[in-house]
Amino acid sequence: MSLQANKTIFIVCEGSGTEPNYFASVRDIVIEKGLNIKITISPLPKNEEEVVTSRPNTKKRTLERISEEKEAKLKKYEIAEEFRAQPVRYVREAQMGLDGGTYDEVWAVFDKNGHPKHKEAFELAAIKINGKKVNIAFSSIAFEYWIILHFRQLSHPFLKSQCREGDVILDCGTNTYSNDCKGNSCICGYLRVNKLLPEYTKDIHNLYQVLEPKIHTAIDNAVWLRNNIPIVDKNKPVYILNPYINIDHLMFSLLQLPKDLTWFNKNEEVEIGSISFRIEKNGNILRILVKNINVKTRYILNKGSFLLTNATGMLHAFGDREILDDKQFTIEVDLNNLLDFNPVFILYKTVGEKYLITDL
Repeated sequence: MSLQANKTIFIVCEGSGTEPNYFASVRDIVIEKGLNIKITISPLPKNEEEVVTSRPNTKKRTLERISEEKEAKLKKYEIAEEFRAQPVRYVREAQMGLDGGTYDEVWAVFDKNGHPKHKEAFELAAIKINGKKVNIAFSSIAFEYWIILHFRQLSHPFLKSQCREGDVILDCGTNTYSNDCKGNSCICGYLRVNKLLPEYTKDIHNLYQVLEPKIHTAIDNAVWLRNNIPIVDKNKPVYILNPYINIDHLMFSLLQLPKDLTWFNKNEEVEIGSISFRIEKNGNILRILVKNINVKTRYILNKGSFLLTNATGMLHAFGDREILDDKQFTIEVDLNNLLDFNPVFILYKTVGEKYLITDL
């Protein structure tokens, strides 16, 4: 008897080696947890058959396809000419996963390394398909910046993933070439020079297994990087910034399954049901302004509706039970009082295991 997945996720990757293999390893963790969740990766990781398991300690078995016809069509997608430029094509393929409800959640994973149409890609991702948007896991300049963050905090603006001389890739950091950048211009050279991953290549198959012990450090450092964007750059689109990365959003979402996380921009006012809220942070003081937007109805905001989480997913509830009629009120937290707890994200619990989430 085949099992129908109760959540389906589609991850479209720019690369055909590093990224698909990396996220396939994370998907294996989901499988090992026995979660009834289907994760499809495009392009398909090399030499792999997709398998899932229904519950712990049972042998792996293939899930019944989520709409066989729609998924088959998706795998042979025909992207219209207007969407074929990189990275727009990755967003468009992810959008096709939302069409007809084939997938519950979709992600496009790409970087800035030489692509011209980032503005168009982000604008396309903002268009709702069946009430949902494409999530973007973006890195500037390349995916390898995510690797560096497993080892240290860094805000160096690299120019490229790898240096080249014509079509020849230069293994910077090996002292093989006279124009070796020593890791100043290219990220792969930095990995070698600083002996973070001296033998790193883009075809590595066990990258996640190598980095897994440091994954929570990488999440912490990615949030640190975004929170330390210079003031003059705060209002610029993320695809202009260098460096910038939010791959941790996708990683945290996958590692925290079966929690169902919906990411939002922390600078936006959020409307959900009968309330709206806006998050502000000044130094270590966190404030959440909450309003009842349906003044004809009293709304009860329960204690624990708002939560903080650290990189490991440990939750800390705060705020008291409040009854809202036509008033608004502010929840205030001094983060200095959270001893031995380093929060990186803030969540609002909607129902069951569903949450809205953003950077702290």
